Amino acid sequence: MHTPRLRKLWMQSFYVPFNASTLTSLYLNRTSEHALPPPAQFLCMLHSCTKLQNLSLLNWIPADLGPALEPTISLPTLYFLNVADRFNRCIALGSYITLPPFTSRNFSFTHIGTAEARTASYFDLMEPYFKCAFSLPVASLVCRHPGPHTAFFNLKTTSGVLRQHSQSVQPISHTFVFTVADSESRLSFRRIFYRFAKTLDLTRTRQLTLQLGRIHPYPVNVWRDLLVPLSRIETLYLQDYASVWLMPVLAPTGNEAAPMLPQLRFLWIQSLDLYGKDSGDVRNAMTRKDLLFHFIERKRTGYPLERLRIDKLIVDKDEAIKTLLPRLRAIIPVVECGLDNSLGPVTEQ
Repeated sequence: MHTPRLRKLWMQSFYVPFNASTLTSLYLNRTSEHALPPPAQFLCMLHSCTKLQNLSLLNWIPADLGPALEPTISLPTLYFLNVADRFNRCIALGSYITLPPFTSRNFSFTHIGTAEARTASYFDLMEPYFKCAFSLPVASLVCRHPGPHTAFFNLKTTSGVLRQHSQSVQPISHTFVFTVADSESRLSFRRIFYRFAKTLDLTRTRQLTLQLGRIHPYPVNVWRDLLVPLSRIETLYLQDYASVWLMPVLAPTGNEAAPMLPQLRFLWIQSLDLYGKDSGDVRNAMTRKDLLFHFIERKRTGYPLERLRIDKLIVDKDEAIKTLLPRLRAIIPVVECGLDNSLGPVTEQ
């Protein structure tokens, strides 16, 4: 394909040879099982991308690409790199390329083997190829463990360094998404999370999202240990059953000088069921009294919340309007709440 003036190329679900030497943006996405170029041709294509500023490779790394002994490809003008593929293919790709310090990287790793004894080795493999990104503090962290066999970790790092790109000044940041799956045995969220905390700099993480299923009856002391590296969290978003497991951890105990997450200012809860413990459902493991107690104790010890948002609060609507919400607003300056009245009387808000 002879295209001497081509600057941007977007190719999805098919492949034809092309000249990459003139490109500034290249987007390659395989959503079907079409054939990819052999490794030698793939590497030759990357080697010719000397003017490239934006590169996306989504499931586009040849399966038989083996790792290199040393980098052989330089992309000196690349500002943004976006790669999503199987873990071993991403690692192989990373061994070939050298990136300038101003490149923002977005890697999404799938098909990570999950025998917990091997979890550490995956980080050991990644660090040499993504050393500068792993050495940066993590600005935000998303942890999802919706079921016993799957876990997702999404982390964004930032250097705080600004760079000039086109007409704007932008911060240099990197995003890494890890999908861990094991169809044969249960994953230990705790052990995988410990390894993340050991490898990454979480001391300056400001935002944390947790999505947890029903499989986390860890005692409070375990959750406290997990949260120790995240002492500077300011915004916490709890999804699914995470509010059940985490809310008791946020309140200070009698012998604590400070509660967990002492800098927490904004708590965002996706859904909270306060209809009591009578049904035996784990979602009903918190009462109105429990909820108020957690926030009162944080305020009493000098670590109050500034904002509370509950997208869906399952509670008697009349009681919420007349009693619960006024009491919450007496403790927390800003309270936003969506009431689910399917189990209670309908009353105008």
